[in-house]
Amino acid sequence: MTDEDTEKLKESERKYQAIFEGAADGILYSDMKARILDVNPAYTEITGISKQEAVGKTGFQLSKKFFGVKDLPRIFNFIKNTILGKKVKPIELKDQDKTYEVSTRMVPARKGIVVVLRDITDRKKAEEELKRNELLLKQTQRLTKVGGWEYDVIEKTIIWTDEVYRIYGVNKKDYDPNDVKKNIEFYYPEDREKMDRAFSEALNKGKPYDLELRFITGQGELRWVRTIGKPVKKKGKVIKIQGNMMDITEQKESEKAHREREQLLSNVFESMQEGIFVLNHDFKYTYWNHAMEEISHTPREKVLGTIPWEKFPFLKGKIERAMKKAMNGESSRNIELAYNLPDGKEGWTTESYFPLKDMDGNIEGVVSVIEDITERKRAEEKLQKELKEKEVLVRELYHRTKNNMQVISSMLRLRSRTVEDKKLHSILQEINNKIQSMALVHKKLYESHNLSTLSLKSYFSDLISLVEQSYLVSRDSVKLIYRAEDVSVLIDTAIPLGLILIELLYNSIRHGFSQGQKGEIHIRLRKKPPNRIALEVQDNGKGLPQGFDVEKDGGLGLKTVMGLARDQLGGKVTFENQKGVKCRILIKEELHKPRV
Repeated sequence: MTDEDTEKLKESERKYQAIFEGAADGILYSDMKARILDVNPAYTEITGISKQEAVGKTGFQLSKKFFGVKDLPRIFNFIKNTILGKKVKPIELKDQDKTYEVSTRMVPARKGIVVVLRDITDRKKAEEELKRNELLLKQTQRLTKVGGWEYDVIEKTIIWTDEVYRIYGVNKKDYDPNDVKKNIEFYYPEDREKMDRAFSEALNKGKPYDLELRFITGQGELRWVRTIGKPVKKKGKVIKIQGNMMDITEQKESEKAHREREQLLSNVFESMQEGIFVLNHDFKYTYWNHAMEEISHTPREKVLGTIPWEKFPFLKGKIERAMKKAMNGESSRNIELAYNLPDGKEGWTTESYFPLKDMDGNIEGVVSVIEDITERKRAEEKLQKELKEKEVLVRELYHRTKNNMQVISSMLRLRSRTVEDKKLHSILQEINNKIQSMALVHKKLYESHNLSTLSLKSYFSDLISLVEQSYLVSRDSVKLIYRAEDVSVLIDTAIPLGLILIELLYNSIRHGFSQGQKGEIHIRLRKKPPNRIALEVQDNGKGLPQGFDVEKDGGLGLKTVMGLARDQLGGKVTFENQKGVKCRILIKEELHKPRV
């Protein structure tokens, strides 16, 4: 070897040593028996094993110290195959939270092995992050049903993501997406030409597209897809078309169902007799059904977009307040309103206002239901007028009847004064009292606010006063004690009950007490649940004779009582003969329907 050769060798050694010492990767140099001859500073920095500790030991010993026992079999095979001259791939080894790539190379000239230890922790984290992102992208595409694709104009190749394959319904292994014409054939026949034209214009004119089209999958399912294509240009020429594809079948079906529901509701609202309108959050009309057009004499095109109280000034005040209350969540029902439209139409409506809420319960407007009650109000006014006229007529009839009965009563009273026969005089007196009891009913009804019913409590009180005046010369001898609940009945019930009361009082006064005998007659009127009226007349006189049968032995007065109570009033009559006589009448509370 010449001096020049020696110098070149030294220069090469110096370069090698400089590279060895300055390398960022850890480098270990061993002989063919894997005994360490040298390590560089980077190795010491990575492993914490100094050059003095490493030299002389085997690679297995250092690996055990740094990586632990579990990876020794892999390291052994790795070094053995290197010594045997086999081509080996780098292996990855982990030390706690670090990952290293270990590679080897034979150096035949030096009869040794170079082992390179490279810290690839950051690279592995980046790779794992990339994998996670790819997985996330696939999951996102799967969930959103959006796939991506790219067409290379120069290479005439297409790349699809997994979701595009899924939308097409084809197997990634079996289907070649590079045939554009074949891809377009998946579209519904009526939509195929539209897709073909859009793709051609993107390719030749650089025109992007965004279409919603029908699509038939590889399994024959009819779907809806949204396909988007955006050309990528370089120097004015289209070199790529990038896009995505979304399965929008569920969205389309939901939109169709929503349209059908809206149409159904619209048909219902348009066929309703009640007016329906809707206000948005700005108090502007957004819906106005056909009935509202009829009620207001205003077509919807002149109303939509306007504010109610500006369009119809008569809505200011309580209706405006009701609308604002509904916008704040408070409903208003059956507000009666008199209106006067610009075209001269006048009438009445009842109006209800409710908050209109979205699916989350947020108020987004007001909905109103309007009923035109003009005809009803006019009918009510007409009816009220007729009732008033009828009331006047009935009052006049009651007045005239009462007067006529008073005339008859006066004639009987005058006639009785000329009759010397006491029996006949008594009969005329009884007839006169009965006429006065009936006249009293008509007097009460004439004076009452209600022309159908009268108060038995007040009517009986007046009858008792009449009996006292007619039959009791001395009120200290027999006392009439009256207790009553407030009971109202129709005239058809009041007249027979009044006659019954007079007959019972007359019988008690006339037959129950001896001349000058003191006593009491108790009259009690009360309600008996659920719907009965009870009248009781009880005296503490001498009572009925032994074995007296009211129905067989009773006179005309008692038979009149029985007939009126049972036949005319459908009631029940009972008599008790203990310490005087007690008669009890029990009838239904509602025997007749009001006629006035």
